Amino acid sequence: MKFKRLLFAGYFLKGEDKLSFTRLFNCENKIFLESSRRFSKYNNELIKFFPMHIFHMQSNKIWKILFNRVDLDPTFIDLYKRDLKTFKLTYLKDPLPRGKKIYMFFIYCTFRKAFKTGFSFVRTLDVLRTIINKGGSRNEFGFVAEGDKYYHMESLKKLAFRLSFLNGYIHIKKMADKLDAGKDDLLVLWGEQNSGARLLKDCLEKKGVSCLIAEYGELPGTFSLNKGGIFGDSQIAKNWSEIRTKKSTDLSMIEAKKYLHKIEVSQSSSRGSSQDDQMLSLYSELFQPKESTKKVIYVSGVELIASGHLFNKEFVKPGMPNANEMLLKHVLSHFSPDDYTVFYKDHPLMQQNYQELALNAADFKGVIFVNTMNVDNLISMADITISLPSKVIMTCLMYRKPVYAYGDFSIPETVPALGYYTGRNVADIKHIVDEGCNDINPDLYPEIVSELHKECLIRIQSPLFESYDFLVEQQKIETIIDSQLTAGK
Repeated sequence: MKFKRLLFAGYFLKGEDKLSFTRLFNCENKIFLESSRRFSKYNNELIKFFPMHIFHMQSNKIWKILFNRVDLDPTFIDLYKRDLKTFKLTYLKDPLPRGKKIYMFFIYCTFRKAFKTGFSFVRTLDVLRTIINKGGSRNEFGFVAEGDKYYHMESLKKLAFRLSFLNGYIHIKKMADKLDAGKDDLLVLWGEQNSGARLLKDCLEKKGVSCLIAEYGELPGTFSLNKGGIFGDSQIAKNWSEIRTKKSTDLSMIEAKKYLHKIEVSQSSSRGSSQDDQMLSLYSELFQPKESTKKVIYVSGVELIASGHLFNKEFVKPGMPNANEMLLKHVLSHFSPDDYTVFYKDHPLMQQNYQELALNAADFKGVIFVNTMNVDNLISMADITISLPSKVIMTCLMYRKPVYAYGDFSIPETVPALGYYTGRNVADIKHIVDEGCNDINPDLYPEIVSELHKECLIRIQSPLFESYDFLVEQQKIETIIDSQLTAGK
């Protein structure tokens, strides 16, 4: 299918690999809706600012919302609740950015709050005192504590969030109109679970624009392109029965095995060899000669925001807003730390950027938290890895180690010959853990990899691939687009 314009929305301009991916699309007119103002500030024709989270507009042109109305339709309410949850769990603890704009906002809010019910001279003095002290009250020594100042005020943060959300919502709605897009255009969206992406997709699809969702592929050095989404909603999952039964040529098998070997080599170089590594002490403790050795279960935490797991009603239960917490508690209900060694590691992004969503070791007695350990070491040590849908599952398959996918992954059925099990009740694999998984066919995974490279995943130029043909990958994109957008027509 040929398109008049290609609209790329998301974090495409921050990495050369993503730019390489966009160059594979055969279309002269490309517009980037970019989340970084660093890029959008200097090129108004090809690059436009687009907030992936609606409330990430902050103070940019916030005065415009004074002259606009927003209808409280179901879409607005759903996205507002979604962003509010993200804000409370991940951003509320952080101070507001310092600067003249935020300080003026603080002054405005202080006057507004003080004179909401009327004017008085006493209130005026209180307002001036609050502004001079930047929101805090002086202690007996005449000082204002850092944590009491305006940029730490929770009420001010919440008001800033509401205004930023309104601003972002209006901005994206207007952007969809200004783009003047229609059925001859294609939207390639990155980060479909973010609120801004969901709103843009909804607006443009109503105008007849076709939409495909891009993500890093299930395999390193690749990208995926799907109409329905990733993992359980991907084309791999939909076409799995066909993929599994295809036989690869000898040449493609050789290439797949070389590719997997290069990944293993690159991964092993990051494992580390420090005498103080937590891995070494665990190896010593777990595998020294004993009469009875506990089976090892590794529960792998996933990223919750961009993956959408934070909002998945299947994984998030009342009083338990964290899908990783749900999974770990579910595992412990069937595998007691008294009888099994249970490891848990939070996703690196949860540790770095969203510590409020990282699990607390004190809440899980008997579980060994291994956040500093390399994931490849953990997979190697474990008798089985258990995870929500994530790419760590494919890493397990690469090492021919058993893995259990809790939920809908790209492989939609249990395949014992891969060491792959899936479902929503880990009790189903208790006998696998206890008796061991001895049915893995070491040649099956390279066959699967070969087929995924051939038809489902788009490769970019990388040292992982011995041979790479730009035109072949470009043609693969056109085939993927045609097959998905013309299906059912």
